[in-house]
Amino acid sequence: MVVRQQSSSANMAKLLFLIIILTAVGQMAQTMYVPSIAAMASYFSVQPTYLQAVMAAYLIPYGLSQFIYGPLSDRIGRRPVIIVGMLIFLLGTLGALFASSFELFLLASFIQGAGTGCAGAMSRTVTRDCYDGASLHKVNSLVSMGVIFSPLLAPVVGGYLSMAFDWHTSYVFLLVFGALVTLAMFVMFDETLPKENRRSERVWTSYSYVLS
Repeated sequence: MVVRQQSSSANMAKLLFLIIILTAVGQMAQTMYVPSIAAMASYFSVQPTYLQAVMAAYLIPYGLSQFIYGPLSDRIGRRPVIIVGMLIFLLGTLGALFASSFELFLLASFIQGAGTGCAGAMSRTVTRDCYDGASLHKVNSLVSMGVIFSPLLAPVVGGYLSMAFDWHTSYVFLLVFGALVTLAMFVMFDETLPKENRRSERVWTSYSYVLS
């Protein structure tokens, strides 16, 4: 009985850790660049107010892509969706790091948001796969507590890196952090949706249910 309880606690701690770091990537990418706005505006030769478009370019695909990741994960599983989404994020971060114009930087931010949308969709879905009732509420509360610090910490880290080096360093940080999270999900994350529980109906059926 004690061994089983310890095993259950260890599995919960592992799952919480993976979900929190996965979600933290997307949260930090939203705000890490904020202290570097003036330097970025100078680098791209645009007005600082233009940098407001970066947030929109990131958040719009972040939100809309969840309508793709959710139904897709119901059919092929959570793990491949998470890994593919993180690879898309890494591609976008590389694009932002080497963007030669503001337009290309916005495109890279769009790709970043399209990638981290997988975290927004999976952060709650994975917990529902594994828990229900009071246990689900407990896990979701712990995830929320863990995730809330990442968007607060990101500008502090971004500001320090910008002062010590330059604004590109924030995206180097995101690239390294995202790569480590992707590796952790690949090695440590176990599929939470068994094949027998996956949906086989057309994707439009899921969309029509949500829209109704």
